[in-house]
Amino acid sequence: MTDYRNFDVVYADAEEKYVKTVVLYAKASDAYVYKAAGATEQDKIDKDTLLDLCKKGVMVVLDGVYYVPSQFKDATTYTTLTIGESTVLNSKEYSAE
Repeated sequence: MTDYRNFDVVYADAEEKYVKTVVLYAKASDAYVYKAAGATEQDKIDKDTLLDLCKKGVMVVLDGVYYVPSQFKDATTYTTLTIGESTVLNSKEYSAE
């Protein structure tokens, strides 16, 4: 049995007991991550939620293709995740300006 006291561990709460992974959505026309396939402004995911989801495991659907992020990063004011070879997606706080 592994002794987890010396590891940085991410715990699931009781309500996440049966969650295997979370499916998120992206669209080719912008660089954001969405919680629903409709990908509306209200569906954009905030920084802390996206970072937490990435730590626990997500899949991202873009143009009908399912991706597992190759990396994700806390960029101080927003969270980024990378799918495919170089597609970078962002939490709702991101601004291209």
